[in-house]
Amino acid sequence: MKAPREPAAGDQQLLGTKEVAYLLGVCARTAVKRMADGTVPAFRIGKLWRARAEDVHAVGLALSRLAIAAPARESARSRTGLLSSFRT
Repeated sequence: MKAPREPAAGDQQLLGTKEVAYLLGVCARTAVKRMADGTVPAFRIGKLWRARAEDVHAVGLALSRLAIAAPARESARSRTGLLSSFRT
């Protein structure tokens, strides 16, 4: 998928679900879920979701900061030792 076009000076660019998904690095379905639950500020025009480019960039920046700050979690399998029981 191509990157969204750059807005002209003074424009408030509205992005569709595919463009939001591209910018956040998720699939289109996940982007719709995030817009519907309010994680990404957006609104509907008929059946179509739209979000302002500024808002999507702000959410992407916030999510990337959270990902950097969050410690790596240990998987359930390594905690319970399930892998060791399947060794031959």
